Amino acid sequence: MVKKNIILFLGFIVTILISLSIHIVMLQVIGVQYPDNSGIPLIPRLLNKWLSVLALFVFYYLAKDKLSKKSIIMQTIIVFCLYAMVKEVLIRANLMEGVVTTSWIFPFIKAIPQLLGYLILAFTLVVSNFFISKKWQLFSISILVACLLQFVLEPQLNSIFSPIINSYAYLAHDPIYELPYNWHVLVPAYLTFAEPVIAAFVIVHYIWEKLNGKTWQKIILVGILICLIKGMLLPVFLFTPYLKLNFIAAIASEIQFTLEFLAVGILTSFFWAWSKNK
Repeated sequence: MVKKNIILFLGFIVTILISLSIHIVMLQVIGVQYPDNSGIPLIPRLLNKWLSVLALFVFYYLAKDKLSKKSIIMQTIIVFCLYAMVKEVLIRANLMEGVVTTSWIFPFIKAIPQLLGYLILAFTLVVSNFFISKKWQLFSISILVACLLQFVLEPQLNSIFSPIINSYAYLAHDPIYELPYNWHVLVPAYLTFAEPVIAAFVIVHYIWEKLNGKTWQKIILVGILICLIKGMLLPVFLFTPYLKLNFIAAIASEIQFTLEFLAVGILTSFFWAWSKNK
């Protein structure tokens, strides 16, 4: 047990350092640009969102035997926290915006509609699984949920909370740090990256025994699943043509996050597999 815990802790530290360093080195050392996805058309965005929702459904499908022992409320909280943590919006993104701007409160206020959307998504997912008995139903319901999220829930939440958010807009500040970031930004960036890494380890805990194949195949599958949940596996293919950059620069801009979260999934599952042998 002691050896297992040491391996998992080592994996936690190594995953944070290697995964985030991929992004930081590409951004600050190589000079890869941060992707501007503001001009991405609806269809690629919707497809990417659906794949993220589908991946979350797949996670729950695999984890259902363990999760179903808990109440619906507890299942909803777990799924919500894992999804928001992989997306880095439970704490990290808001806290890092505060680090860069010194506006500590407004980023969390601004995130309320998104977090509520994720909470409703988690509840819908948990409840809908009572009606899913076949894999094709999981596929179909995930499409319906993604469309409702895109066209109904998110617009309604944004409409409801927009006046509230605007009333606190005076709390927003302009950035005081710019690229290349120094230790004032990099240290909290590494510390807060614990959020998605913790979520990845919990996901592996819930689904590892349900995955088929050899250990290396399971490691790759987890990497793909977590990258899909994050919504970072396909933007390099779906979003690249719409970036206002040359082809190579556009690919590099999107792929930095693909590589980052593939590393998160692969490293967490690698260390999990290693710990299981001890």
